[in-house]
Amino acid sequence: ARRVVVLPLLYWITTKRGAWSGWHELAESHGVDAWPGDASDLGAPRYCRIRRRDGCAPQKFDRQLRVAAAPTALCLRVECCATGMMRPLAVPWRAVRDDGFQSTCGIPLGQLALGDDVFVTLDWAIHAGVLA
Repeated sequence: ARRVVVLPLLYWITTKRGAWSGWHELAESHGVDAWPGDASDLGAPRYCRIRRRDGCAPQKFDRQLRVAAAPTALCLRVECCATGMMRPLAVPWRAVRDDGFQSTCGIPLGQLALGDDVFVTLDWAIHAGVLA
């Protein structure tokens, strides 16, 4: 009986992650079918949270978000069960802003603002790679 409730609930939550995190809004203007060919893979952060400015809670993407840097854009791709529901992004550098150092439980993190309304908090090493 629990599976009857749990599986549809998990599916529903998975479909909402894009809206709750602001990903779908970014995909409207920065969604791509494939990353630029010159994108350099920076890895998948062990810690990653994405939230909308007006969102109540950040969405967890630990080890699920692939990050790359191309000369023209910051490239992001979700690699988990929501992959088909969240298009890859190529966010132009003019829409990416460094929001500085963050920390949680002693873990050094960096935050990026994508446009005016979406914030990505991730491992400091990958954050530094994005800014390099």
